[in-house]
Amino acid sequence: MGNATLVDQSMATMAGSGAVSTFNYGTKIITMLLGVGSLALSTAALPHFSQMIAVKDWAGLRHTLKTYTRLIFGVSVPLMIGIMLFSEQIIGILFGRGAFTADDVYQAAQVQTMFALQIPFFVLTIFLVRVVSALRHNHFLTWGSGINLFLNIALNYLFVDFFGLKGIALSTAVVYSISWLYLSVVTRHLLRVYETAA
Repeated sequence: MGNATLVDQSMATMAGSGAVSTFNYGTKIITMLLGVGSLALSTAALPHFSQMIAVKDWAGLRHTLKTYTRLIFGVSVPLMIGIMLFSEQIIGILFGRGAFTADDVYQAAQVQTMFALQIPFFVLTIFLVRVVSALRHNHFLTWGSGINLFLNIALNYLFVDFFGLKGIALSTAVVYSISWLYLSVVTRHLLRVYETAA
């Protein structure tokens, strides 16, 4: 998914002149928040997962997954809603000056509103990537990355026709929600396999 931003930026040109710049402004804040937040969470969680896996504490791992999932939803959903509700004000305060007109603020805020939908799913996806990696089944991550890339391109084409530039941001949110569902299924499957073998 590291290529998602590059794909989205290149496909934003389909939305017309200035679309790439508007898309970058609309995604900048959330990209920064997600980068810092998910990195901190995943870095802290990986050693904990690895330790439970090493001692085959599958019940503890399941409990930790449920607890973290609730915590992530509990923190990220209100953040997502707040950004969506005040998107225009956020963009206006941070970027609305000089050559950045009121219409530019509005357009970037529309992108940011759609891009915010990915917040809980992005964090949960990164979280589950660490679990699958700690279980040493990285081939599932490779398959998932291929699925994500295909979906990102296909949904960008589809959504940009219906929603314009903000459709590309919506596409990213949908891709991360599907990625989270995929990794949830993979994680549950792997835990069942290990529990049965124990």
